[in-house]
Amino acid sequence: PGDTESSLTIYPNPANLVVNIDYQTQSTEQTTLQLLDLSGKLIESYAYGNAGSGTLKTELPTSQLAPGVYLLKVNSGTEIFLKKFTVLR
Repeated sequence: PGDTESSLTIYPNPANLVVNIDYQTQSTEQTTLQLLDLSGKLIESYAYGNAGSGTLKTELPTSQLAPGVYLLKVNSGTEIFLKKFTVLR
């Protein structure tokens, strides 16, 4: 535990063409983002190298996704976050 808590923010939610992802981590290990459907099926996976602790900011295109609810799983060493977001058209 450090002075800054780890956290995951996804916006806008609901999304149309893209979602922004802000991930605050204390881990210095590789970070993996996984896009899942509600049944847990992996749709897409993105790996980021050892960026060190701090904030990871990225965009995830959603224009190819069908409207619905999805899960974003972020795994960085021992830290795992899971958050829902919705895609609308």
